[in-house]
Amino acid sequence: RRGLELLIPAYRQAPYDPWYLGPTIGRDAIFSPERAERFDWDEVDLEAWRRAFGRRLSVKLARRHVLEARRLRLRLGLPLEAEFACLHVREDSTYGDSDVFVNHARNADVANYIPAIEELAKMGLWVVRIGDPSMKPLPPMKRVVDYVHSRFHCDLLNVYLVSRCRFFLAADSGPVSLARLFGRRELLVNFCQPNANYPLRRGDLGIYKRMYSLVEDRLLSLREVLLLPFRLEGSKYRWVENTPEEILQAVREFLRTPVDAPRSATQQEFHDARLESVRGWITDYGWSLQASSPRITETFRNAIIGSAAEGAVCQSYLDSCWPPGDAVGMTPRETNC
Repeated sequence: RRGLELLIPAYRQAPYDPWYLGPTIGRDAIFSPERAERFDWDEVDLEAWRRAFGRRLSVKLARRHVLEARRLRLRLGLPLEAEFACLHVREDSTYGDSDVFVNHARNADVANYIPAIEELAKMGLWVVRIGDPSMKPLPPMKRVVDYVHSRFHCDLLNVYLVSRCRFFLAADSGPVSLARLFGRRELLVNFCQPNANYPLRRGDLGIYKRMYSLVEDRLLSLREVLLLPFRLEGSKYRWVENTPEEILQAVREFLRTPVDAPRSATQQEFHDARLESVRGWITDYGWSLQASSPRITETFRNAIIGSAAEGAVCQSYLDSCWPPGDAVGMTPRETNC
C-alpha cells in the first residue's frame, strides 16, 4: 500500500475491504456493470476483461523518484546494467501465529527456492528478494541480494525494483499486484485455489500447492481440487508446498517459454476444465444475487478475474499432477503450511 501511494496519492484515503485488506476505491464502478439487475455471465463476457488484462498500462515513477532509486540501487550492490528477477515468498510473520486456513495457505518456506535461485545466478541473472525485515534471512549466495534485510529497504526502492525486474517470482501475495501494474511477467509458485487464482497474462506461468485430504489421508489430483468448494475447512484439508525440484523445473520452463507461446494440449485441457469449474461455483453462489446485494460487486469481481486470466500452468507440473489417478496412495510431504 505505502509503495502505491508514490504512484497514486489518493490511495492514502482509499476505503478498505477487511477481508481482502486492500483498497476498495472505485470497485463498484469497475466490477458492477450499471445495466446489470442481477449477476449474469453474459454481463461478465460483455465487459471484455480478457482483452483489458492483456493491455499494458503506461505506469511509471516520476523522474526524481527514479534518480533517487538508482542511487539506492547502487548502494544496495545491484549494478545498473544487471538483469534481475524479483522474489517474494510470503511467511507466517505476515499474520503472526494466526492459524486462519486462508492466510497460512499463502505462506511458504524460502529455503525451498534456493536451488532455483542458484540456477538463476548460474545463468547470469541476479535475484532480489523483496518483502519485510521479519522474514527469514537467505544464506549468502552469488548474485543474490537479500534486500529485505538491507539498511536501504524503503518504499521507493520496493516499487522501483518491481518495476525494473525481468520477471516476478512469487506466490499469491500483495506484491504480485504491483508487478502486474507495471506489466512484469510472473511465475507464480506455491499459489492456491485453482478456481480463484491463475497466471494473469499470456506468457505468465505458475504451479499450485498440492492439496492433501486429512479425511482420506492422500494428496488430491488437480481434477479433484477443481471439484472442491471455494471455502475450505482447515480441519479437513492441508495445502502442501511445492518441492525444491518442482520450483526449479518451473523456473527452467518459464525461462525457455516465449511470451507468445501457445498452450500445450494438456495446458489447454486444464485451462478449459478450470474455467468450467469457475463458472460452476460462481453461478451456484451468484445466480440469486440482485444488484442491490452488498455481495454483487464481489461476485462480478471473482467471475471476471477467475474467467479472464490468460496464462498457463507449467507443463512440467501438469505432467505429474493433472492425470486423474495421480494422487491415490500418496503420503504427505513435510510442510509448514
